[in-house]
Amino acid sequence: MENHNFSFSFSDESVVAFGSILHKAGRFREALKVLLTRENISQKSSQNELKIFTKDWFGNGIDCEVLELGDKAWRKGKIKIKVSIEFHPDESEAIDSPLDDIRQAIAEEN
Repeated sequence: MENHNFSFSFSDESVVAFGSILHKAGRFREALKVLLTRENISQKSSQNELKIFTKDWFGNGIDCEVLELGDKAWRKGKIKIKVSIEFHPDESEAIDSPLDDIRQAIAEEN
C-alpha cells in the first residue's frame, strides 16, 4: 500500500533558499521523499541530505525564500511538512454489527 503524495505549492523548477543554501524545488521534494519513505526513518542523514527531523518542520515551519520561474523577486515565507495518516480497511473482512440482531427483529415484525 505505497501511495506517497508529495505535493508542493510551487513548481519543480522553482528555487528554494534556506539562508545561503539553495535547492531546486524538484530536487528538494525528491530528497524529502527519500528521507520520509525510508524503511528505517531513524537512520542518520548523510551530510548531503536535508536535516528535516526537527519540530520546526512539522510545527511553525522553516523560514525560506522561493523564486518561481518568471518571478522578478524572491518571496519570503515558511515551508511546513504536513503528514496525513489514512486507514484503509481490508474489504474482505465481514464485520458483524451488534445491531444486526435488532435490525433483523425489526424487519421480521414489519
